[in-house]
Amino acid sequence: MYYSQRYPKSKASESDKYWSFVIPDHSSFFVVVYKNNISIYQSRDEMLRHAQDNLLIEYVLPVPEDDYLKGGVRNMGKFKAGYCMKVFAKVPTEFNSEDLKQESWVFCFNDNNKKSQFLKSVARMKMIDQRSKDQVVTAASNTEVAEEEKTKDTTTAKKESSKDGKMIMIQDWSECTLKCWGGKQYQQWMCIPPQNWWLPCKWELIREKACNTEACPEVKASDDPNKIDDKQPFIKPTIKIARFSQRFNRYSKCIIRETDIFKMDKENNKYPARLVMNNQTLTIYWDDTYENKEYSFEIENTEFTLEWQDFCCFLLTDKIRQQKFCWFDTACGDPDENPFVRWLYRDFRDMKFTCKKMKNDTYHLRCRSRGNQKK
Repeated sequence: MYYSQRYPKSKASESDKYWSFVIPDHSSFFVVVYKNNISIYQSRDEMLRHAQDNLLIEYVLPVPEDDYLKGGVRNMGKFKAGYCMKVFAKVPTEFNSEDLKQESWVFCFNDNNKKSQFLKSVARMKMIDQRSKDQVVTAASNTEVAEEEKTKDTTTAKKESSKDGKMIMIQDWSECTLKCWGGKQYQQWMCIPPQNWWLPCKWELIREKACNTEACPEVKASDDPNKIDDKQPFIKPTIKIARFSQRFNRYSKCIIRETDIFKMDKENNKYPARLVMNNQTLTIYWDDTYENKEYSFEIENTEFTLEWQDFCCFLLTDKIRQQKFCWFDTACGDPDENPFVRWLYRDFRDMKFTCKKMKNDTYHLRCRSRGNQKK
């Protein structure tokens, strides 16, 4: 993948707010923190084609809100590889299993500011995940610690000496009390008391702000309240089924497969989504921008199962979850043929088996070719 994203020397220095366009070597990656997962890409050139791996935020160990460096996210310091940090996680050993295995993800950066920004982003997303589950985690109450924490590393970040009282949020802004004419929203905080004679908490436990300040719509009486128009025509609604994505569907063998899809829940409710498959991952997005990522299946460890009872549907199962997907009922074709699911199943098997073999064969051929050149 690294060799396929080489740029002319004139473009090598170009960058944007996310850093350089060029990944410097084959051991480097581009990482993105979404609201529910950390995603790793092998290239910044058409990232969708080069999704490599991902870690769900829900599996990251708890992060204390009064000291975010004493939980599932840890600073490691500076090494030869750069400025490094570690993320501790517990993930299921297989689908529907209660057994969890512990994983440690190490990320290293050339720039310490980039490391700090990434570390804080992961910690913030984990705190949001905890709050959504009504969990308030403090350093004192955080008993779920990774095994690696038992051995102290001399290169860990400097310990914070402050023992002042600290405020942590226990509930973010509530819904507005009024729909119009000005209501109130409330935010709840909790004070972690200071140790000994250090400074107490400074802020209010309940904070409020104004909301929905616009005027309410007025209801005006008709000129003739007794007048009823029985001849008002009613037009029959037009129902039209069309693609909900503005992107074109595309397929390039062993490179990428994109299509609209319906994600099904346990009650068989349909939620429109976007499926993007490359030879490493099959990823589900909620929007056209590909910024709202739902989940990413690692193809090598995923099973594709046809749903014979539900026409035009299939199941994807990996070690963490099982999800059901369907296509558009009116565009699925002959039920006996079930063409869409069969085509997608063929593309999935190509990405999982055929393309992987082709890639390995090409790699060995390139290595032999380079060896001959040296001779």
